[in-house]
Amino acid sequence: MTSPDLPAELKAALDGKLRGFSRNDAAGRSASISKTYRDGGGSGGIRSETDALAYALARMPATYAAVTASLNALAEIRPDFAPKNLLDVGAGPGTATWAAAEAFSSLQDFALLDANDALRTLALGLFTESFRLRHVTAVADGDRVGEGMNALGRVRLLGQRSHDDGVGELGAGHAAHSRSAPRIPSIPRALLP
Repeated sequence: MTSPDLPAELKAALDGKLRGFSRNDAAGRSASISKTYRDGGGSGGIRSETDALAYALARMPATYAAVTASLNALAEIRPDFAPKNLLDVGAGPGTATWAAAEAFSSLQDFALLDANDALRTLALGLFTESFRLRHVTAVADGDRVGEGMNALGRVRLLGQRSHDDGVGELGAGHAAHSRSAPRIPSIPRALLP
């Protein structure tokens, strides 16, 4: 079982980003960002490195714990599940990628997709402190999702059934609207930041 606590590498990377950063400023920015989310807004208000770091400090521990709990449950249900590739859609600061990397030592390739420049930049900056994650591919927007998928080759989707092993695969050549592409399972809202 993977611990719900942030991994040491991630804590160290966050601590490194905090040098010279006002915790009072972070708390104020975090409260503003949280209010935007509660009011139905998205990550559009996160525009700077400081905003992204404030968001990560406020949301990463709980999001990491929630994703880890889900991945631990998956590992209990499917102990044979050993994904090799991960495509993190709506990655934010990369919290789910960190959790998956900790939960599945079988993961070899990682790609992130997020439209928010500040969050994507923070994610990549945090990954430089990790031996496993330092070569992660980040893609900016949905129009370029094929680039992220091509970086992985084939993406295995949790929860999709196939005839051979109970896990569906989405090839890099499949379009999101193609009849041959499997339906992407919905993610419970509680797991989303």
